[in-house]
Amino acid sequence: MPEHCKTTRLGRRIGEMMGKVMDVEIFSMRSKEEKILKIQVLMDITKSLKRKLKISGSNSKVTDLHLKYERIGNFCYCCGSIGHEVRACNTHLEQIAKGEAKEEEWGVWLRADQFGWRLENQKENKNSNCPNIVREGEKKQRKPTPVSLIKSFASLSV
Repeated sequence: MPEHCKTTRLGRRIGEMMGKVMDVEIFSMRSKEEKILKIQVLMDITKSLKRKLKISGSNSKVTDLHLKYERIGNFCYCCGSIGHEVRACNTHLEQIAKGEAKEEEWGVWLRADQFGWRLENQKENKNSNCPNIVREGEKKQRKPTPVSLIKSFASLSV
């Protein structure tokens, strides 16, 4: 997805296609200029995990948006259900019994492997010629050092 499209507004719309949106945030990736759009969604776990969504832009061009999941736990690579693995999957066992074992449609690639830092105080920029996310207050406020820690360091000798 192009960087200028990664907005909290779009994230909310994508999340609504999957379930109830709890939170949408934009993260900056380590040592890269690109950003990650993270959407926390309350999903129906009785249904299979979605591998991708089809979205269309303002030009009506349909794009496949491949999904990744964080903290997903165990899920089946055969049926996409959360809570069991392929070796305990009834669908997979039935396919094997019939000699119709299929290639796994879900897999480890659905697990998110990208980490980043939350962009705090984010503000969406309405000017399409400028970067979409503007950082406010670049420096983060530090908490004061506890007095007990300062005293313990002061009592040390070299």
